[in-house]
Amino acid sequence: MEIIKDVIHKPIYIPESLIEKFNNKKFCFFDIETTGLKRSSNKIILIGLLYNKDNYTVIKQFFADNLSEEKDILASFIEEALNFDIFITYNGNTFDIPFINERCDKYGYDFKISKEKSLDLLKIVRKNKDLLNLQNCKLKSVELSLGIKREDKISGKESIKMYFDYIKNKNSNLKEIILKHNYDDIYYLPKILKVFDHIENQNKLLIPIHVNLKKVKLELNLSNLKFNNEMISIKGHTNCFDFPEQIYYGSNYMLEWKPKIGDLQLKLQTYKGKLSNGKKCFYINKEDYDFNISCYDKSNYNVPDKIILVKEGKNLVINNIKNLVSEIVKNIIK
Repeated sequence: MEIIKDVIHKPIYIPESLIEKFNNKKFCFFDIETTGLKRSSNKIILIGLLYNKDNYTVIKQFFADNLSEEKDILASFIEEALNFDIFITYNGNTFDIPFINERCDKYGYDFKISKEKSLDLLKIVRKNKDLLNLQNCKLKSVELSLGIKREDKISGKESIKMYFDYIKNKNSNLKEIILKHNYDDIYYLPKILKVFDHIENQNKLLIPIHVNLKKVKLELNLSNLKFNNEMISIKGHTNCFDFPEQIYYGSNYMLEWKPKIGDLQLKLQTYKGKLSNGKKCFYINKEDYDFNISCYDKSNYNVPDKIILVKEGKNLVINNIKNLVSEIVKNIIK
């Protein structure tokens, strides 16, 4: 067994939205290489681990020089892993974590990574795929969307074949390629945290308005958007003013604003429908409003001019919602 260590003199970037979650907790990133997908019979041959230490980043790789050393690399990994409260992966909830847990159990190691300690970035990406404008949720697709260009040229499947060739002939070049593949996986994984910034920026809607000649900065967070039956509810906040509570309502909307504390809530009536591909949807009819709405539907569907989609299947149509909400609020609060 071999442990390879590298130190990068740069700390890991943590998005603002994760600072509270990581507060006073130790976190690490990890990625495993295995001889196959079956946890019961295949083995772990390499574990990559990355973590912050003081003001720099440490990468450790636990490499099994032969198949019999799986037990040893697991023991070494466990010794390190016991120091951490949060384990960050990409597809770890489905693959890496269950695999490690089962292999540890096989050798009688009293160690298990619980779901409560896991942060699977794939889960975050899948939930926000449309918001991030991704065609798919593959790691390489996410990396490209963030401007990450890797030198690594082999796949996980090719890495397995190279490992079996390596244990036969001990070709050091093969070993270096396998290690490099895992190193790149773990090195670039922290950079995927930037999706949290992209999600936050996409969810944020700033609407400048004026009330009684005063400039009001209204901010809505679309991640707080909720559907209750056919009603959309969005919460936001403004800078504070010494105004009385404001309530605006029509047959299909209600806006409640408490200027003294800056709380605001907007509710909009929607309708259920079905798209040409059979997907369920929710939409708003512009003709229902007693003021003019000039924005139009920007989805990929050919809908009537008076219709604006706000939800397609399980996905929100964010650009439509932003344009619609901004225009409605500006018409209501004058």
